[in-house]
Amino acid sequence: MAMNDNKSFGFWSYAREFLSAANAVKKPLKSHMGASDYKLLLPAYYLVGHSIELSLKSFLLAKGYKVAELKQKSYGHNLEELLAETRRRKLGRLVKLSKEEDRAIKLLSKTYSGKKLEYMEYGNYQLLKYWYIYNVAQKLVKNLEHYSSNSPFNKRRQ
Repeated sequence: MAMNDNKSFGFWSYAREFLSAANAVKKPLKSHMGASDYKLLLPAYYLVGHSIELSLKSFLLAKGYKVAELKQKSYGHNLEELLAETRRRKLGRLVKLSKEEDRAIKLLSKTYSGKKLEYMEYGNYQLLKYWYIYNVAQKLVKNLEHYSSNSPFNKRRQ
């Protein structure tokens, strides 16, 4: 099935792939010690952020949103806005995110949506522990698989 026929599942599949890539780049271990701790860390955060973005967008596509709507500046790469919109559309019925997990996505959004993980920018980055935000992304991917593949908006148009 082509992605055009099943957009929400296609976005979900990409979310899963980006999360797999993050795992390949940096294992989400609870305790990191030493200088090698930071090796490939920002690329791994970017991959996790992109997985979260695609997961949230897959949910909204399954709710009937159009890809063009999700590209608009209000959503775009803004994880905080996407999370707020998915919350309004009852994401909590499928994925039980704690307040801390919500805050983790919002905190990552400040760095991710500003493209600070893609383009070199000097300064301090406010990021949570990598293993924690990775687990939040994993929770979204795991809990949205069935919903994204069974949306009535995925049916092929005749």
